This record gives sequence, C-alpha cells and structure tokens, in this order.
Amino acid sequence: MASRRELDLLARQEDDADKDSPNELIARFLIRAALRAASGQRQLRRTLVLVCGYPPKAAAVDSAFSRFSQRSVCLHPYCCSESPDSVADLLVSKGFKPLGLVPFADCAVHMSDVMNARLGVPHNDPATSSFRRDKYLQQEVLRAAGLPAPLQIVTSDAAAAKEFAMEHGRVVVKPRNASGGDGVWLCDLPEDVEKSLEQELGKAHQELGTNTEMVVVQALLGEEWIVNTVTRDGVHKVSDVWYGPAKFLSPAPGPRHFVYNVQFLAGESPRLLEVVQMVKDSLSALGLRNGAAHTELVWLDRPYLYEVNARCSGGLPRVPEPPTQLDVLAMSLCDPDSFLALPDVPPESMTNRAAVVFLIAPFDGWLTATGLRQMSWLSTFARFERGLTGAKAPFMSIKVSKTVGLFSSPGALVLHGDGLDVQRDAQLLRQIEETAYATSRPEDDLAPPQAEEQ
Repeated sequence: MASRRELDLLARQEDDADKDSPNELIARFLIRAALRAASGQRQLRRTLVLVCGYPPKAAAVDSAFSRFSQRSVCLHPYCCSESPDSVADLLVSKGFKPLGLVPFADCAVHMSDVMNARLGVPHNDPATSSFRRDKYLQQEVLRAAGLPAPLQIVTSDAAAAKEFAMEHGRVVVKPRNASGGDGVWLCDLPEDVEKSLEQELGKAHQELGTNTEMVVVQALLGEEWIVNTVTRDGVHKVSDVWYGPAKFLSPAPGPRHFVYNVQFLAGESPRLLEVVQMVKDSLSALGLRNGAAHTELVWLDRPYLYEVNARCSGGLPRVPEPPTQLDVLAMSLCDPDSFLALPDVPPESMTNRAAVVFLIAPFDGWLTATGLRQMSWLSTFARFERGLTGAKAPFMSIKVSKTVGLFSSPGALVLHGDGLDVQRDAQLLRQIEETAYATSRPEDDLAPPQAEEQ
C-alpha cells in the first residue's frame, strides 16, 4: 500500500508534469499578437478550445456555450500527442488565442491540465493528472485517503498476475488508461488471466496509448451506477445519475468481456445520496477541482468506485430535459454564480424518466429493417445512438457482429417518458431483439428505400 507522499512522487515522475515555463507560453501569445498587429493582420480571436473527436458532441457543446455568447473551437484529440507549445502554435496559426481547454476525451486530460495551468484559468494540478487518468493510481489514491478500494496489482508479468488471481479469486484485467471497456476482461481462473495478458500487452488502445502493463484487480460485480458531475473551484454538482443491473457476461469459457445492458435515470433516494457522496469524496481525493467527470461505481454492501473519467459522459446527453451535463459545464465556466445555485442532486421526480438500452447481437449477421422499425415504434423511443446514431425511417438492414463488449454492440436506444412506460419499453425492446437479427440480409430489404413507403 502506497502512502499519499509516495503517490504524489509517482504521479510527478509519470507525468513529468510541465517542463516548459508557463511564462514562455504567455509570451508566445503576446509576441504573436504583436507581430500580427505590426503586419496589419486581424488580432487573435479569444476562444475556448474543445478537445473532442465526435462532431455531434462538439456541435452540442458549442451550442451550450453559445447561450453565454462564448465562442468555441474544436481541436481533435490526436493533437494531444504533441507538446503544449505545438498546440499553442497550431491555435495561433489558425487565428485563435485560447481562453482554456475543455477535454472531451481521456487522452486530452493531461494536455488540458497543463495548458489551463499555464493560462492561469481554473484548472487541475498537472502534477496529479495521472490520478485522474491511471486506473491503478486512482484506487491507490482512494485507499490512501481512507476510502474503500479493491485489492489490485499492476504488472506485465503473467506469473505475478496468476499468483494474485489464485489468492483473490475472480479478477478483472484492464489497461491502466484506456476507456469504454476497451481491453477489459473478467477472469474466473488464473489461466484466464494469463490469456488476457497475452491478448492485451503491446496492444494499442482507444486513448492513443499502448498497453505496457495491465491492472489486475478484485472483481466487483453488482448493481452499477453512473454519476455525471461538473466541478468549479472544488464545488461538485451532479447533473445526472444512472443505475442498472450488472452487465451481462458471455457464457463461453475463458476470459470474458462485459456486455452493456440497460441504465435508468435515477432521482434522489437514500442509496443515490450515498453513491453521490462517494463520488464527491473520490473526486476531491483525486484532485479534480475543475471540469466535468463521468464516474462509474458498483454497489455491493456500499458504493465502490470502478473508475473516474475526468471529462463529460460519452455521446450526447441522454436526460429528457435541461440542464444537461453540457449545460452545467458551460454554466460553470461562463456563469459561476448560477452554477453554485444549482441543486446538488437531481430530484426524486426524475427517477426512471429516461433509459439507455444497449443492443446485443447474438451472432454475426444483420440487424433487420423490420427490427429497427419495431424499435422506433416504442412509445418512449427518443433516438438511436452510438453505432445507430442518425438512423431513421425508411430503415435498411445493418450488418452487425456478435456483441462481446461495448464497441461491438450494434448501437443503443434512448427512451424518454413516464417511469413505468420507460421500464416497460426497456423490457419490450429485449423481446423485439429476439427476432430482430438474421444470419443473411432479408430479401424484402434488398429493394430501394423508396419502395418501403409505396
């Protein structure tokens, strides 16, 4: 078990937080501004920089900030592989002077911490960015702060990983800094642990990194909770909370991926308040004093943190009415007084008024047009999402792969409505799925889309 001092030293060694002087960055902007003025060029436009690789999300964020007359520009997360000075030069070359960076991808967290600290705007300490990115360090920081945390090791050695599993039973093997279930395996046997390490070590993951070692942690399986928050100067506000049953597991032997199931919107309740307090304590321990967070937990005898992602929830907001997490984030940066006046948690009346149901393809084949139509006819249907984003009538069948994890799911449905109706439609959707897939493309789906409406 590491002490807090040892964790701080480790974080600084791993992040090598910011070798360059903050004054040099400010000087770059001042010099560029002077040169532009001397040459008669238009002055740099002051703007917030959104580090986001998903255009619909970037558009939604820009809309949230525009309500406060705040200009924003989107920067792709791939730019985070460059140095802060390179990013600054790129922005200046396009005529922008950043007011701050807002990360919407995990790989953008450290760059945003560095740039915001240099710019002197509300920020998180770059020296502890790894606490908010590294899944192993997160749990060790919580343990050092006296919060509950599962036993774990981080290793690239299969023998050490197998020994841990033999001692502690069922474990989860996952990368230190990936996201979205990428590279995450549930292992029942020590042999499964060895297979998962063979599968993942040396592999590139979704967050622009490579797995050089893996976290092996006691498996926590139970009711799952998602808490989306925004923080300003250490004050945490909850925008939305979701809960649902444990993820599905493949019946096949060997290491298994988690298969996402369903999540329901939660309102104020005794259990929610306990979950939220755990989140707030965790965010404070991890040094998240500014910005959004997407936190996953598991409820056993009490809430246990699974992981914190120091950015907004992925995809578009799923709540049925504002303020969404994007609205609260914009408020925290542009209207702090209104942000502070927000309630701490959503009201009880929000319970079950929305759900997201992840589709599960039972085999490689086709999600049929008939199945999609039936799904869209559900009374609480709001929209398709993820792999089905933008899908609308007239529908065509879609080629799918067997669902073995989040990234292989065909897509998801967002449901909005009365709590009982939402719960009913979530169950009906699973019944529709029973006949929604085919091993070959249906013959009646081969005609041009116009024929469907005739």
